[in-house]
Amino acid sequence: MCGIACGINCEIKTNEKLLKFLKRRGPNFFSCLKIKVENIFLEFGSSVLWQQGDNLCSQPVRQGNFLILFNGDIFNIPDKQSAESDTEWLAKKISGCTNETDVCHLIQSLQGPFSLIIFHIYSRSLYICRDYLGRNSLIIEKEAELFRFSSTSCNYNSRKCALELPPLGLYVFDPIFPTVWKLFPWKQTTDALSIEIKTLNNIFGLTISVEEHMKPDWLKVQLGLRVVVVGSGADELFGGYTRHRNAFCRFEGNEDEKLMNLHRELEKDWNRIWARNLGRDDRVVADNGKTLRAPFIEEKLAQYVRSLSPSQLCCFLLKEGIGDKLFLRLFGFQLGLKDVSKLKKRAIQFGSKIANKKLNATDRSVYL
Repeated sequence: MCGIACGINCEIKTNEKLLKFLKRRGPNFFSCLKIKVENIFLEFGSSVLWQQGDNLCSQPVRQGNFLILFNGDIFNIPDKQSAESDTEWLAKKISGCTNETDVCHLIQSLQGPFSLIIFHIYSRSLYICRDYLGRNSLIIEKEAELFRFSSTSCNYNSRKCALELPPLGLYVFDPIFPTVWKLFPWKQTTDALSIEIKTLNNIFGLTISVEEHMKPDWLKVQLGLRVVVVGSGADELFGGYTRHRNAFCRFEGNEDEKLMNLHRELEKDWNRIWARNLGRDDRVVADNGKTLRAPFIEEKLAQYVRSLSPSQLCCFLLKEGIGDKLFLRLFGFQLGLKDVSKLKKRAIQFGSKIANKKLNATDRSVYL
């Protein structure tokens, strides 16, 4: 896992706090590149956690007319050489792009968790993107006329705006005019797209025009051994939260109406999982120099589970510890996990007793 950052009239190398956080994500290498574009300065910085290739791939990568910052893994590289890292492979592919359409086609072909920043030097096009599910962190910050995009953040005071960049698709803009953006969105519901665009407009004063949709290619995932495996997405997909039980049991209506209300609650949780969990989890794991894997939200599995009816995933006519996430419990029981499959859900911070009761759970932690 790496740390990437891009500042528009915004220093990176001299920001000691940010530098410290970035280097913790990538302890093997760090580099910054500063360039002038007319009356502004762009600074690109990256720290690298070396996990792929025979040799460490330093970033930012200069390939043809492009500068590239990449944090993530690509699972569906058809012709990858074992000595080559994902970043090197991607940089070669990007160098062959001649316009925005080419970049869109390349981005939508990628499968796996990633966040990336690409700058085309001659056209002055800055491309920003997170994968379809928003699994790898990328934060947008603004103070006055200064903009920064970064894997992590050290800004929590009221004078600065900091927000998880919504994984809506591929953002493109000219850094000379940093508030006028184009968005090539991932295929998603119009309502969800409109809400997130409105949030960006209100907080950062952006004008975002929506272009043609991108449709991510769902190719076979080839998983290799990784360091940390987490269960993110299980509750959102299979109905594991108390609010899911309440959405069914407390709703006044017949069973079909109760299931429809439950479906709406599940959809709401799924559509905001990137904001509530994924970016945070990525920062926590990467801050320890590790790579995170979340098998429940791999594209193929998530797509299949979301095609099922809520009645196939959970049953709140059964008691707590049985009806919630019933699909997973039955599967676990079938595998021989008979005792575990009947345990009540318990959040890890309480089960492990690491939760600090003096902290308010609704407050934003400075550690995330």
